[in-house]
Amino acid sequence: ALSNTPASQAGTSVQTKEPGSTVVVFSAGHANDNHNKQPATVDFDPAPFRCDLAVVDRETRKTKRIGRHIPADYFWISPDGANVAVLIYKGRQSYKTLQNIFDLSVVSLITGEARTVVSNFGSDVLIPVSWSPNGDYLAYMTYGPTVRNDCWIVSTAGGEPRNITPGEHPRFDGTLVYRGPL
Repeated sequence: ALSNTPASQAGTSVQTKEPGSTVVVFSAGHANDNHNKQPATVDFDPAPFRCDLAVVDRETRKTKRIGRHIPADYFWISPDGANVAVLIYKGRQSYKTLQNIFDLSVVSLITGEARTVVSNFGSDVLIPVSWSPNGDYLAYMTYGPTVRNDCWIVSTAGGEPRNITPGEHPRFDGTLVYRGPL
């Protein structure tokens, strides 16, 4: 961190001037012994990510709000149009790793009922999420400095996610933005 403290208070400064050159040497003591210590988790304000989720009837032009202030990173509508998968950004795991943490939820566009199908998984922004053709499963990827780069499948009704790439495989690095459905 930068300080506006004069050199005489924060440390010592030695300045040597010779023809054609200027050398400044500065030495400072630690004003705070805890300056390198960081909290275990990163404080996160979801306000910039918050949005409302609404369904608009095109014929009647009526709007039904089914979710408020959702810290969403992205949305995917189910094949039958009855649900939406929502990637909810929860912040960073720590200052050291900067691993992004997400929840994956399914929201009914009919009732507004929301259920989280995967909690606290590490990945990155713009991760691909895909619905199965019948809408019963979601596929998503884990990615980042603290998690293995894998593809997972989870039932939209809930249950444990299943890793479908458990063995050794190349990283999916170049596929996060430009890729087909999982």
